[in-house]
Amino acid sequence: MSHPRPSGRVRWPFGRHRVQSARRPVSTSALPTDGATRRRARTLLWCGALTAGALAAFSGDGAPRSAEGGHPALAAATSSEALGGPDATRSDDEPPVLLDPDGRGARQPLRVPGAATTSATTGATSGAGAGTPSAASTPVSVPVLVQEALPVGESGVDRVGAVATFGLPFPQGQVQQIQGRPALSVAGSPIYQFTTLDTWPDGSVKWALCDVRADVTAGGKTLGLTVKKGLGSNSLVGLASDAPGAVQVDSGPLRLWLPKDHGGSVHPILYAKHVSAKLSAPAAPMWLLGRATNGDLLTTGHDTHVTLLHNGPARALLQIDGSLVDPSGAWAVDFTCYVTLRRGSSDLEVTVTIRDANIAHPQHVVLESVGLVLAGQVGAAPLASIARPTGTPALVQPLAPGDWCFAYQAHSSASAIYTDSPEYLPHIPKLPGSQVDYEQEGYQIQVAGNDVIPLGNRDAYPEHGWLDLSGQDGGVTMSILHMPYLWPAALEASGSGLLVAGVYTSRNSAPYTWMWRQHESRTAVFSFHKGHGGGVPDAAQLEAVALRLDLPLTGRAVDYKHYDQAGVFPYRLLTVAEQEQAYAWMGIPHTLQTSNDGYTEMRYIGKSFTGGTNNYSLNEDRLVARWLRHGQGGAYVKALDYSLWKAEWQIRRSDDHVYTTDVTATNEGIVPTTTRSFGDEEHRYREGLVESYWLTGDPRYRDALFDEVEVLKTVTNYQQERSMYQTLRAEALVAEFTHDDTLLDVLRQKAQWFCSPTVDILTETAGWGWESAPDLGDRRYYVNSADNKAEKPPGENFQCRGFITASLGPIGLYQAARALGVSTPIGALARGRMRDLSFWTRNELFPFVPDPANRHLPYSYAVTFQQVTEYETSDFHPILLGMAEAYVDTGDVTYLKRGVQQLEAFAAHDNGPHDDNLYLADTRPDCQHFFAVYRDWYLSQF
Repeated sequence: MSHPRPSGRVRWPFGRHRVQSARRPVSTSALPTDGATRRRARTLLWCGALTAGALAAFSGDGAPRSAEGGHPALAAATSSEALGGPDATRSDDEPPVLLDPDGRGARQPLRVPGAATTSATTGATSGAGAGTPSAASTPVSVPVLVQEALPVGESGVDRVGAVATFGLPFPQGQVQQIQGRPALSVAGSPIYQFTTLDTWPDGSVKWALCDVRADVTAGGKTLGLTVKKGLGSNSLVGLASDAPGAVQVDSGPLRLWLPKDHGGSVHPILYAKHVSAKLSAPAAPMWLLGRATNGDLLTTGHDTHVTLLHNGPARALLQIDGSLVDPSGAWAVDFTCYVTLRRGSSDLEVTVTIRDANIAHPQHVVLESVGLVLAGQVGAAPLASIARPTGTPALVQPLAPGDWCFAYQAHSSASAIYTDSPEYLPHIPKLPGSQVDYEQEGYQIQVAGNDVIPLGNRDAYPEHGWLDLSGQDGGVTMSILHMPYLWPAALEASGSGLLVAGVYTSRNSAPYTWMWRQHESRTAVFSFHKGHGGGVPDAAQLEAVALRLDLPLTGRAVDYKHYDQAGVFPYRLLTVAEQEQAYAWMGIPHTLQTSNDGYTEMRYIGKSFTGGTNNYSLNEDRLVARWLRHGQGGAYVKALDYSLWKAEWQIRRSDDHVYTTDVTATNEGIVPTTTRSFGDEEHRYREGLVESYWLTGDPRYRDALFDEVEVLKTVTNYQQERSMYQTLRAEALVAEFTHDDTLLDVLRQKAQWFCSPTVDILTETAGWGWESAPDLGDRRYYVNSADNKAEKPPGENFQCRGFITASLGPIGLYQAARALGVSTPIGALARGRMRDLSFWTRNELFPFVPDPANRHLPYSYAVTFQQVTEYETSDFHPILLGMAEAYVDTGDVTYLKRGVQQLEAFAAHDNGPHDDNLYLADTRPDCQHFFAVYRDWYLSQF
């Protein structure tokens, strides 16, 4: 990869694909041909001899060894994360331009006071108060709250002394760094730390990641915490420290050793020890292990590297990079493990990312399984407790030393999108001729080879899956993030103390395929506790482990205005009360109606998927307008999951190469639709990835955006509007996030290429371009003769996708002008073209009719004939951003009027999920921007 990395870090991309058996040219000669027998064979290969001696089942020929045998090295190892113009097309029936809902009479339009300004140095738009000269001397006092991110239907779990992690922005110049940390503190908590996520051009902190310890009752919010200036943490001593040959982490109840140098053929990635439980001597080792399709055991190679990403008194995050290799040392796949420990917690959180983007191995990777294996050695009288389907008490079962138990989650009916799409190639194959039925359905529990719950019922599953193994000396509870939603997955344990988090489980009916240049992540948690002491573990406490994983503890500023005043978002933001007041001033009685989401797994989008849900800036809307303003946890977790799909699947990834220099996968035929999503230029909504990183600090989002820089530098120039507008938008936002000047150069060239040409539609029959120079011409159109020929009426040469031009066009050009700076020639050109599209929209593309219910954007528009050929039937495309910014530039109040008229139409159409269609304006930051500009105009009239 060409862009710089933090010292010592290695990042890896990868992808996953479940390919149906019929189209998989994968050798299975070492496995039985009968499906059920084959699954049992793989079960033995994966787990059969994972007993107290070691991982003896992983023999080189794929046959299980006896429990008494085993690999000598492994046996030894087991003992030891202003221009405008008139409204030329106004109808005589159209009301006069007053925007005067209180009847005070017409007023002079004024430039919006306090409107977003543009820095001549950086071109970045700043909100009120951002980057002022006195900012450095301004005291910091930001009340924050901590809460669980709860989707609909979740009641949460008590968190005592828990650590919440969240990003918090600051205006330019206000917060400096001390010893690399933001100079901040948290009043009201004894334990906290801050990490710099992004900086302003002057080096001051733009986004700080806060980790703070707090007590939170189930479903509640903890107030009384205030971020102020300070030293960056309550202590300069972090949980982690370097020691000879290892990184050590001490959370209090749990201690880790992560070896730097690895010896032996099968070595652990870490050792864990609970201070009050005898889990092993000296510690419980954990392996990341895989199984090839020929049965070979895959272990971590000698290139494994440990990096300390975050280290403070509240939380430590470590990154383990390496590769899985076969018994001969040959490469199988790359991986990254993120390991998280929090002060006071005995939860060990491990995220496994499979990365398939190594230039030395340009191929789709097919493996039988990958999992985390922990040698717990919990002591005598082991009891297994397993979550049963919701509403059913947990299973508690003694295990003999040679017994295994497991909980396997196959295809479930838990809410997920697009699992019934032919575009989706699942990890569990679908039955022939069906898009909804899978080879394995439901939730299975098996103990000592006997089914307690058989497969078959996809409607019965625990909402939060977990498995616990407890003995007289200690216990470990396991869970996999969103297990009933992100199937397949399995949790397994043996009477000999071994535990397996099957993140890509061997219980699956088919191998796993990861696409070349992609990533895929799964997260598991291992929670260590005391032994059962002869009793039965408390099932509620065991389930709490899964709840803590599935329902993240996070935080936000109490006052939503803080985010506007920090000036970190491209749009101005309003509180609920301010926006509702603006509605009232417009004469539209309305109460904001945004409701929380239930959890829906978003990562089942087809691997070649381009349109549909991917068309919209949903993640930005969820995170900014719904989470930060309303605290809707379902919006938060859904956005993060969807952003991860974009980060790991939609962006072409690279490790040690610039992706344009790579080659096609040598086994391309096994994934026939690999390249389609890579070539999608129309749906580059990257805002959600940016916010996901800023609000969580999760390096997976950051790394994907740096890979996206490479892609955006090579995107072909298209005359097609959506492709161009979305590419301008993505290049501007990603360049701002990554501070990549060469990407800004590409943006300049693309904006110049797109914004410069003109075309006369009365004399020319083909081509693309604008009517005239910016801010000139009677109509100010942009046309492309090659676009959507089927939508043109007979005799028409130039057609416009009206909804794209009216909505996406101004947004893309607005973002380009922000990034380039309106004081620069190209930035001014892009800003002028934004005004042109707004002018065209106001006059033609959103035609006025008296009845708001009859107002719609054109879906397609015959440009020469000046007639609508098709209207939109749903309100998906607000013109509000363009109307607001055209008013800001020109002082022409008719732009604001047209925006109000669209809002009236939204209210009248009554097609939305709430009482009216204003939900769109209630949940989009770019719409809030219009309300802020309108509100400033209205107040300026008094």
